[in-house]
Amino acid sequence: MSVNTHLTTSGIEMAFQSDHVKDLSQIRFAVWSDEKGQDDLRWYAANANGLATANYTNHKGFGTYHIHTYLNQSGQLKGLKANQITINKPSIKVAINKVSNTNYEVVVSDVPLYISGIVTPVWSDNKGQDDLKWVGAVKLSQTSYRSTIDVRNHNFDSGHYSVHIYGYNQLEANRLIGLAGSPGFDVKKVEQGKITAVVTNHKPNEGTLNVLISETPQSPKIKSVRVAAWSESKQENLSWYVSDAVTNGTILININQANHQHKKGNYTVHAYVTNTSGQEIGFNLGSYALNSNSKGSASQGNYNVVNRVVYLDAGHGGKDPGAAYFGHSEKELTTIMQNLVRQRLEKDGYKVVTTRESENVFVDLLDRSKKANASNSDLFLSMHFNASVNSNISGIETYWYQYYEEYPSRINKTYHNNPERLARSQVLANAIHSETIKRTGAPDRGVRRETFAVLREITAPAVLVELGFLSNRSENNKVSQSAYQEKLADGIVAGIKKYYRTYP
Repeated sequence: MSVNTHLTTSGIEMAFQSDHVKDLSQIRFAVWSDEKGQDDLRWYAANANGLATANYTNHKGFGTYHIHTYLNQSGQLKGLKANQITINKPSIKVAINKVSNTNYEVVVSDVPLYISGIVTPVWSDNKGQDDLKWVGAVKLSQTSYRSTIDVRNHNFDSGHYSVHIYGYNQLEANRLIGLAGSPGFDVKKVEQGKITAVVTNHKPNEGTLNVLISETPQSPKIKSVRVAAWSESKQENLSWYVSDAVTNGTILININQANHQHKKGNYTVHAYVTNTSGQEIGFNLGSYALNSNSKGSASQGNYNVVNRVVYLDAGHGGKDPGAAYFGHSEKELTTIMQNLVRQRLEKDGYKVVTTRESENVFVDLLDRSKKANASNSDLFLSMHFNASVNSNISGIETYWYQYYEEYPSRINKTYHNNPERLARSQVLANAIHSETIKRTGAPDRGVRRETFAVLREITAPAVLVELGFLSNRSENNKVSQSAYQEKLADGIVAGIKKYYRTYP
């Protein structure tokens, strides 16, 4: 008979072995630390293999931990063995390496297994801690982490930088504790580069062009971009394109003639870039012809044009998870639903345009609307999952646009309250809602009206559907199962087809 114990990333793992005990699931472990007696005593039941883990979060303190093993015999506990294991206080190593003129690497090793994560506060000594940044570390192995310090986040300050190491201690409910200071590092004066802005992919006959904003390894970092484009002398068809979606040091802005009343002409393009220090830089990018002959679509207010193009908007994404309960997030489930609906529509000959392809992509609400309005789509559907403080609420609810004076349209002033758009939105909402309820049997929470941004700023008929409450454990379990997701997708597609039969 033996009990083997060792530390893992989640706790003390205990393994009981014996030739005499036949049912190992009857083994019980009592675990507590020396600190303050038995105030953290916890009991753990072994599984069929005689294994159990005493989670760090159930205990506290460093030093000696006692592990007593018992056999449960018809409710009576028989003592079998007593073991001890020591959890030492953290003693880590820190190494700092220069990667480039602007990047330094902090590598932390010998991190105890009970530390669940590392963060690194860094600041330059130039003006005290006015540029203090907390940098999250990437886990390299069970006992080592790496964080990258970019002096561009510290106003390119030269001189000495202070570095401290903190960790999330599972033995104290993941409280952040100081692990070590370090000698820091010294930065010589860095010659700053410049952010660039250029026009790319200019397609005059398609009425499109792109504006690419780029950092360099030694330029300030991009925070956000505003691009203005117009063709008329008094800027009557001026439209702004705004984004803070920086990807690999770049932002790509898509300019489309459709966002400027489809007017042909030579378009003046200006870009305004704000860096992370708050400075704004302007670029006059010149004049470019946009001469598309497209008749447009419902996305540009031409409601009688039918292109059999559907715009699907998976709610949330990237840094915005949406509702998240019981191990499932809204961004995950809306991406799944988008893919299911898209597959069905494309199989039936429809073209589908989407806001994002991956759950890891974040798209601003206004950028969603701009992309939809620049497409040739006949309708817009935004898919979401709901949440409530009342965990008993469940069901599906569907929304179309309601005008509220206090929420004026920003980019859809001409069409947001257009009677034809509203009538078609109502038909689309009722069709999708009724068909989805019919196929799923979900509680019917009705078709409603709201002034959600994507319903207000979309020119095409637009609907937002909440496909279930993630805050309701039972419905959460249901909507995360593929069989139920298939029913939801079938209902949505049936509703869209019903809409097309109404407006062929």
